[in-house]
Amino acid sequence: MDDKVSQLELGSISALFPLVPPSDRTLNSTGRTGRENLWCHALAKGFPSLDERLLVSWSGWFPASLPAEVQGGYAIGHAVERLRRLRDRISHHEPILGVNHRDRLKDVSMLARCVDLGAAHDLRNLDRVRRTLALRPR
Repeated sequence: MDDKVSQLELGSISALFPLVPPSDRTLNSTGRTGRENLWCHALAKGFPSLDERLLVSWSGWFPASLPAEVQGGYAIGHAVERLRRLRDRISHHEPILGVNHRDRLKDVSMLARCVDLGAAHDLRNLDRVRRTLALRPR
């Protein structure tokens, strides 16, 4: 099963996460959408280090009225979606000078931290983007 998940494309992965909260939670017996249920019962286990502190840093990307058990799904979903859009722009040779690279780097770092703190540390040691951004290329 792990092999099948590892072969999913980024577009397929981003489609698994909740992005748009329902306008009426009474339509479903659980009060959650299918993607919210998928987050609660399966996907959340893939992000064991996701905690309240990390959610606060992403809090502007999802409505404050969301139930606490699904906030992580929306935070992760929006971060993955922003990275997917950046990847798509790059692959279509579109200009990326107007992209907020610091925020996308923050998304990558936070996603890595949510999955594994050691991996996030290793990724930071390999990171050349921060150095490039510090040079302020024009």
